[in-house]
Amino acid sequence: MLALLPALVAAQPARRDSIGWGEFVELFFGEGAATGDDGETTAELLAAYETLEELHADPLNLNTATRADLMRLPFIDAAKADSIVAYRDRRGFLALGELLFVRPLTYRDRLYLPLFVYVGAREEVRPRLAQRLFGGKYEVETRLDIPLYRRDGNRPHTRSQIEKSPGSVYLGNGLANVTRLRYQYGTEWAWGATFQKDAGEPFAAEGCVPFDYNSFYLQHRARGDRYEWIAGDYEVRTGLGLLFGSGFFLSKAMAAGGTWRQGAMLKAHTSSEENAFFRGAAGRLRIGRRVEVAAFVSYRSLDASFQGDTVLTLQASGLHRTRPELDRKDFAKAWTAGGRAAYRLALGEVGLTAYATHFSRLVWPTERFYNAHYFRGHAASGYAVDYALRRHRWEVRGELAADRRLHIGYTAQARYFVADELQFYLQHRHLSPRFVSLYGHTLQESSRCANEHGVTLGVAAQPLYGLTVTAYADAFILPEAVYRNHQRTRGLDAYVSAELRRHTGRAWTLTYRYKAKEQGVTGHADLAQFVHTHRATLRLTLSGRRLSLHPALTASLRQPQTGGTSFGWMASVRTAWHPTARWQAGGFAALFFSDDYQSALYAYEPQLLRQGGIPSFYYHGLRLVATLRARLPWGLEAGIRAGSTHYFNRSEISSGAQRIRSSWKNDVSLQLRWRFEARRR
Repeated sequence: MLALLPALVAAQPARRDSIGWGEFVELFFGEGAATGDDGETTAELLAAYETLEELHADPLNLNTATRADLMRLPFIDAAKADSIVAYRDRRGFLALGELLFVRPLTYRDRLYLPLFVYVGAREEVRPRLAQRLFGGKYEVETRLDIPLYRRDGNRPHTRSQIEKSPGSVYLGNGLANVTRLRYQYGTEWAWGATFQKDAGEPFAAEGCVPFDYNSFYLQHRARGDRYEWIAGDYEVRTGLGLLFGSGFFLSKAMAAGGTWRQGAMLKAHTSSEENAFFRGAAGRLRIGRRVEVAAFVSYRSLDASFQGDTVLTLQASGLHRTRPELDRKDFAKAWTAGGRAAYRLALGEVGLTAYATHFSRLVWPTERFYNAHYFRGHAASGYAVDYALRRHRWEVRGELAADRRLHIGYTAQARYFVADELQFYLQHRHLSPRFVSLYGHTLQESSRCANEHGVTLGVAAQPLYGLTVTAYADAFILPEAVYRNHQRTRGLDAYVSAELRRHTGRAWTLTYRYKAKEQGVTGHADLAQFVHTHRATLRLTLSGRRLSLHPALTASLRQPQTGGTSFGWMASVRTAWHPTARWQAGGFAALFFSDDYQSALYAYEPQLLRQGGIPSFYYHGLRLVATLRARLPWGLEAGIRAGSTHYFNRSEISSGAQRIRSSWKNDVSLQLRWRFEARRR
């Protein structure tokens, strides 16, 4: 009888997506998970969001995906990937319902996976090389963002105004465009190109040929995952991120809930993020069953503010709208080379990583009270050993790294599975104030991978049927001065999320986050104060066959020890309607009231494909969004998105060159996508 269970599960009709994409974004990234101390959306979020959306748009076939393919999903680690592959090799997948029999997968894993995988046929006949190079799937996509307003930087300026204030005049129009070309043949061959023009940047002028940002890649992965190479733009992630950070270490809530990963991974840079990548070539080779080596080399031009021939600050905005911004473009060059060797044990894996970077110009930031230990010089290097061990109910992972002057960074994580429904998580990190890591980003509090000591304790549980609880508490110390504090900084970060999903299509989610962190008192360099921040969201999910509704209430409270309290609240509702397989519509409405930027509120809005981002809302206003996407004949897809924001207590929006002289901000985005597959002969 037990042998018949997979067949019975396969016979059950099921929707491909167990939850919608918008609901996944809200659950996966979590309340406040994607924002920094100032509430800004981080570059890591934008890159991770776009990567996950691409995986959602082009899901993996469970019957052909390799271990490395599955580990591209941030909630699938090596043990889970091995179990999926082992089940597939024994039986083969007939339906997604069979994921129930893959033991290490959690409830959340099985909830998320249908968004990124499907069950297809096993490919048995190996096509010729020409077929693999040119007979796969092609995709051409372009999106045009049209502002229905004018910023001050785009207004007419006299010559004298331009000469007096060149930083306030945009050299291009207010339109923004992203164009992508993609090709893929299974998991073996892929190439692509991304072109982007930001609003205000010139097009086919001022050195733009014709776009300001141009990115290319060519990737090949051998069958059986024996080796892999990438030429063009790519990303590197190793260990726990001390040398090369993972874009999926976005929040402590993700780690506490089981979203973490380990090991070397090379990835083609497919997003429109203009800084977090390398340019050159990278390769990975598996030797036998236990050894894997990887190497990479990169040569990139970098934006920088400068004085004479000296780099003062490496710029990461990617914006080149004004004459001063264009002057900073490609000011410095950077050579980077590195590699990793890993040995797979019966209980896990051990790896060694090293890299070296050389800058064409001297990097020497202007000395401030908070940057005494920032990188200075022409060259930087780093070395690290990482490990991942799993036995019975324990998982232990860690990384120890050192820079060229032997300053140390260390992080370790342990997880104990009491049962499938209960797990505990512990993380400890110690990052020397003098530790230099140019590309590192681990599970940390501050923006730099340095100057931090902290401990995180988390728990993920299913105490009742349909109820999932995730919580963590993180205590940290930044031993030396930081941007907002001349002294050491202490803090506590606590979070709890509870989701109740007792019936198909209906769920309640409650999240609460508390943070207390020391900051300097303005005008008193020798004083510090604790700033207390509270954020809470209550969300209801109602999903039907064609229509889903997601109302939510959000509140934010910021209380410094000196100065006034800042409060904000928002009532919002997001909808999705699928009247037919060819038409999709979405809507969003929010009424928000916030005292200032410090008590900003966050909510996911319906987006066009790869548009990305989780916007913030502050001051008093109303936000409306509507989207419509249609599948047309001949593989064409079209989409339109209209958004409108109206502020009740402001007659102008933003400041400087970004200022809009109105209380309204309206915009429209148009998208056209063409997907086709070459005919097989």
